[in-house]
Amino acid sequence: MHKEHELTIPIDLCLPNGRLNPTAVGWSRHPLHRCNLNGRWPRKKRWNYWAVTTESHLFSATISHLYYAGLVFVYYADFATGQFNEVTRLLPLGLGCQLTDVVAADANYGGRGLCVAMRQTKGGVDLAVESEISRLFFLGSRVLPASILVGASGRATAAGIGVALQDGKTAVSSA
Repeated sequence: MHKEHELTIPIDLCLPNGRLNPTAVGWSRHPLHRCNLNGRWPRKKRWNYWAVTTESHLFSATISHLYYAGLVFVYYADFATGQFNEVTRLLPLGLGCQLTDVVAADANYGGRGLCVAMRQTKGGVDLAVESEISRLFFLGSRVLPASILVGASGRATAAGIGVALQDGKTAVSSA
């Protein structure tokens, strides 16, 4: 059985030439990879996704940047009433999507009737959304605001994984 080593300090995922940094292959108890994605323009993908669920509701927000496009979406579901609202924006070249090389950093999008902010705070991550939900044209639209603080408890853990794929490509995931 092959055993990957544990990463304990922040590390660049890629070398300056865009190839996988061999010392970045492994796992960490907390996200430590700096996803400095260079080269391979149409294959790079970054995203920040949050979902908050309770027994009665679901709220999720995503900001993703695929370099040839951006995709930002917000979902809200009320399980008791069956109400479901969704706002999605597909953006050429990811225009307006602001994501960084590290997981524990702010992510933002603002434009075209939708603003999503994922802000790092001392208490956790503040998910702030303001969106205009369009209904049938004769019913108008309404605004769906949301502000949710996802707290970090002392027991909360996260993981980071850097993987070298057989074809020389790279995958990284932080949760």
